[in-house]
Amino acid sequence: VEVVPLLFYSVVALTLGAHAVARIFLNILLFTVLTLAAGLGRRQNEYHERVAFAQVVHEKTKRVEVEHRLARIQESSRAEPGDDEASSDPTTAVTGELFRSMERAEGEQAANHLQEVAGPRA
Repeated sequence: VEVVPLLFYSVVALTLGAHAVARIFLNILLFTVLTLAAGLGRRQNEYHERVAFAQVVHEKTKRVEVEHRLARIQESSRAEPGDDEASSDPTTAVTGELFRSMERAEGEQAANHLQEVAGPRA
């Protein structure tokens, strides 16, 4: 693709400008050098973009792996027995109040309190 403009210039310059052949060859040589330099620069730029993209993909892969491990650790720590007892505070829950009042009540008073909590039987 980069050779087409060079060939086009060469054909047109040699066909139409036959009186300054030495200058035409110098122009063709300079045009060739510039075309090669531009092509080389483009290839290097593409290479660096690909390397940078590969680094981004690698970093994202590592991040996803670490987040996945963290999620698995958090899930396993939630599933450990005895964790529910530590997270529930009976002094603030309504059921905690009910059970505390049951502990203070004795005998018939406790039975009445249970009946009150359970509600009427159908």
